[in-house]
Amino acid sequence: METSILSCREEIQVMRSAKKIMGTVFWDSRGVLLSETLQPGELFNAARYCQTLDNLREAIRRKRSGQLTNGVIFQHDNATPHTARVT
Repeated sequence: METSILSCREEIQVMRSAKKIMGTVFWDSRGVLLSETLQPGELFNAARYCQTLDNLREAIRRKRSGQLTNGVIFQHDNATPHTARVT
């Protein structure tokens, strides 16, 4: 059995991966409420997250009439945009 080891001088083919696209999906037991994707180069910061939450509120109002007055339990992680004061 022969083992081959690449030396530092050998060229290695590099394949670039596709650019990543961030997507956000909010759902409940009845299905998807809101799905958004960021444009390439767009940052996901506290201001953008507030905009997403405004869009979510409108989606809940449209798709789940009365749910906002009955109460909504919202769970997210402790990412910086999620815990910023403005959020």
